[in-house]
Amino acid sequence: MTEKKQFKQRCEKWLPFREEMNFYNIGNEGPMGTIRMVMILFIFVVSSTFMPSYADVTVTDPVPARITVVSDDNYPPYIFRDKEGRLQGILVDEWQLWEKKTGIKVNYVAMNWGKAQAYMLAGKADVIDTIFYTKERAKTYDFTPPYVKLEVPVFFHKNLGGIVDIKSLQGFTVGVKAGDACIDVLKQNSVTSLKEYDSYEEIVKAAAAHQIKVFSIDKPPALYYIFKMNLEDEFRYSLNLYTGEFHRAVKKGRANLLKAVDEGFSLITRSEHDSIEKKWLGASLVRPAYFSYILITILAIGALILCLVFFNLTLRRTVRGKTTELQTLVDKLKQSEEKHRTLIETTQTGFVIIGQDGLVLDANPEYVRLTGHHNLSEIVGRNVIEWTADYEKENNASAIRECIEKGYIRNFEIDYVDGQGRIIPIEINATVMAGKGATWILTLCRDITDRRKVEVSLRESEGKFRKLTEASTIGISITDGERFLYGNPMVLKMSGFSEEEYLSRPLLDFITPESRDLIRQRAMDRLAGKTVPDHYEMQVLTKDGRIRWADIGAALIEYNGKPAFIFTQYDITDRKNAEAEKESLQAQLLRAQKMEALGQLAGGVAHDLNNVLGILSGHSELLLMEIPEGQRARGHAEKIFQSTEKGAAIIQDLLTLARRGVTVSDVINLN
Repeated sequence: MTEKKQFKQRCEKWLPFREEMNFYNIGNEGPMGTIRMVMILFIFVVSSTFMPSYADVTVTDPVPARITVVSDDNYPPYIFRDKEGRLQGILVDEWQLWEKKTGIKVNYVAMNWGKAQAYMLAGKADVIDTIFYTKERAKTYDFTPPYVKLEVPVFFHKNLGGIVDIKSLQGFTVGVKAGDACIDVLKQNSVTSLKEYDSYEEIVKAAAAHQIKVFSIDKPPALYYIFKMNLEDEFRYSLNLYTGEFHRAVKKGRANLLKAVDEGFSLITRSEHDSIEKKWLGASLVRPAYFSYILITILAIGALILCLVFFNLTLRRTVRGKTTELQTLVDKLKQSEEKHRTLIETTQTGFVIIGQDGLVLDANPEYVRLTGHHNLSEIVGRNVIEWTADYEKENNASAIRECIEKGYIRNFEIDYVDGQGRIIPIEINATVMAGKGATWILTLCRDITDRRKVEVSLRESEGKFRKLTEASTIGISITDGERFLYGNPMVLKMSGFSEEEYLSRPLLDFITPESRDLIRQRAMDRLAGKTVPDHYEMQVLTKDGRIRWADIGAALIEYNGKPAFIFTQYDITDRKNAEAEKESLQAQLLRAQKMEALGQLAGGVAHDLNNVLGILSGHSELLLMEIPEGQRARGHAEKIFQSTEKGAAIIQDLLTLARRGVTVSDVINLN
């Protein structure tokens, strides 16, 4: 390595302004170049004497043949993804060039910044890029010198004002990217209302959707997404939290790898670096200062000559043309003014322009009518406070002052007193207008008497409904399908719960498991527009765990602007118990009737069988009398006689069942 190249690397390593220096032109820039040369030599001597170099670091780890580099993937133009999700940007091209210069293969991965930091800490990557230096991170990482400086401003919506320092951010919700260093800066200044997002693009999208009004993003990606989403007219910035610097870092103890990374980038020439930046940032439209001065001088001389030559020829033509254009513009303005004047004078909304002192400057006929006057001359020059009811005068004056001082649109309602002394409720929409050193308030006024009447009717109707439900002996409740939104005193008494408990518990806690499927299906059918019964019976649970029967009536209503169900509940437990007892008695009576019929049948059958068995018994006895002992036939006759006796016993049992037999009582030994 040549001495000049070693000198260049040493300076680039320790000088924070190395990006602004062209080491190949040092000493060729006149007196300023000589001064810069002396400064560089001085810093080089100091750095060689007091500051450690990579040569002084004890290398404890080998440089691998392949490294993994992780970084943010949402930081245009340095690193971001195209529509197909491929990584692109300045850093992608520089790392590819670094790979060619060093011969070390690079596996470049990128993800949202929070995950990238966790990825590095988990040991899945060798180098982390796009990282800002902080004292806390310095405990974990060794950093290369910074390679780019970045401003971290605060952006805010154009309608906000007064954001001049960090303290003025207190009270606002500030959008930030998870893992960004600006989070620590804001918290250190007592700005704790932060909303974190995974990427800068998500923050700008949230701002475009009016989800946040204030956010802090590094300037390059902020401007990229703001211009990409056409939001340049919607947001402003005037506060810079701090200026950060991009570094590349490795975990502590990997000094050899850090040296290889830094030396590899030092091999990239200025022309190569400029070529990459030109690709992604474009060429500057501003030419060198001396060239601009020469060009301006030449153009000025040429313009002067042309003006002297053609002045007399073009002046009259220009004047005529401008006069015609001006007259055309005046005519258009008159037409536009007439259209707007006609629109304002025929609208049913009162328009009035007042000055800072509250005096009427102009108004349309509708406003004249609202104030109870006949023509505009009667109210011009008078203070609008005159037509305000006495109890509203101070509020109206305060609203005018606040509108002027803070310069924003103010909406409020106020009571006017017209010429006949009638009180008219008016809705006010006030907008501050400024021009030519003066300030006015354009006020739109609308009579809301009918709306007030409707509101009063609604309140009266609501009061009647509440009195009716609170005095009702039937339980009435309103639910959104998940929890109860209202319960009258009777339904609270039935359930045993207090109002707070009743409204805080899930709906299904009040219904037995057997009835839950029924209530779910009925609710779904009703929401789907199907025809369902208006009343049905189901089991409900009380606070002490008892099961009660209830007759439920349900209807679909709108409650607070959302669909809901209104339930009527009547306790039918006593009726259900009486019905159950009645069914039990009916079952017993039916069993008794069945037994009586069976007895009648058994009695009739028993008498008929008894006649038959009597004949068999008699004839078998006659046979036994006629057949001597020892003969075979006598045994058959004995079996017939024994069987008839058994049959007679069975018949006696049937007669006993039919309550027609003779009941015999006998003493027995239970053992």
